This record gives sequence, structure tokens and C-alpha cells, in this order.
Amino acid sequence: MSRHCCISGCQNRSGSGLSFHQFLQETSLRRAWTLRVGREGWLPLKNSHICSQHFTSDSFLTGFHRRQHLKPDALPTIFDVQLQS
Repeated sequence: MSRHCCISGCQNRSGSGLSFHQFLQETSLRRAWTLRVGREGWLPLKNSHICSQHFTSDSFLTGFHRRQHLKPDALPTIFDVQLQS
């Protein structure tokens, strides 16, 4: 199943070399992420993701096999992104 970014106006999909991050379970951060999606009345589903282009570089930790992981308190803050092909 192909992942896509749920941020309004972003068309990035898996296979573009970006990482995709699921919505957090922690209530206040989940609410903050949801508001930043930019879609009135929208609520995330279990398969909703935000691509790595919406996070600053200091939002990430480098983990096992150099895989990027978001810090627990990371918020999407970049909304003017270019489509990755």
C-alpha cells in the first residue's frame, strides 16, 4: 500500500526517498498535528501520515541502520514544500 502525505496541498508519496510518520497516540500532540494538516474538520485515521519534508532537521533522531525517527515532541512546521519525484 502506498503512503501519501495528508498535509493539505502536499502530494508526496512513498517511493520518493522521504520518510512518512504516523500520527502520535499522545492526545495533545495528536491534536496539534491534526490542526497543522490544514483541512477543516479532518481527523486522522490509523493509516494517515505526514512526510518528512514538513519537519525541521532537528526534529529527527538517527536510529538503527541510519533510519530517521521523529523526536517524541516533534511538530510539523514546514508547509511550503516541493513535490519529490
